[in-house]
Amino acid sequence: NSTLDDKNDVAGKVAKALEWLGLSAAHLPFVVLLHKPRLDPSRKEHLTTLLLQGFQLQGVNLTTHTQVALTGHTGLVIDIGHTSTYLVPVFEDMVEGRREDDWPASISDVFFQGSVDLAMAVRACVKHCDPFLHPALFGNIVLTGGAAALPGLADRLKMELLANSTPAQEVHVQVVTNVFDGAASHAKNLSPYKWVLQEDFRLHGARIVHAKCF
Repeated sequence: NSTLDDKNDVAGKVAKALEWLGLSAAHLPFVVLLHKPRLDPSRKEHLTTLLLQGFQLQGVNLTTHTQVALTGHTGLVIDIGHTSTYLVPVFEDMVEGRREDDWPASISDVFFQGSVDLAMAVRACVKHCDPFLHPALFGNIVLTGGAAALPGLADRLKMELLANSTPAQEVHVQVVTNVFDGAASHAKNLSPYKWVLQEDFRLHGARIVHAKCF
């Protein structure tokens, strides 16, 4: 469980991870790299350059933890991290927008107390999306991340959302604590267009990642 916060240390961490797995670039011609929703464009380009030029992989795809956690193609993913919680609406596998909130340190106050609780944040996030998407987003809310497994969290969130919705509004909340299956399915079913290949990198440089991985 290592982060890639320091650009200068990324290559070493990737090499160490491959060594720990007993693998090399020859064994992994194509790699899907998962990252948090808010990743600076320059970081995406740096990672693309590192994997294609530094490790000589044949192709890479960068996607978010939230997109592989989502069961289906459209929904709202709540990724509860160590210091921040990300609310990410996804439409047809594409991120519609991002909202990041820093929650208070006390776990008892994080979700349903304070100036902005989780249910309020969900409603605000959905409100900023096209009204056409509202039923689909409320109908497929996915909680992921370590704290997502807290007993009763999904039921409490659903109850809070239903308490402030119209009678016709359907709300479904589920918990996905392990994104491995979603990541494996993503890699298996990924459109050829969404792979950033060596040829793409030679022709367009690392910036091509923004056109293929979104």
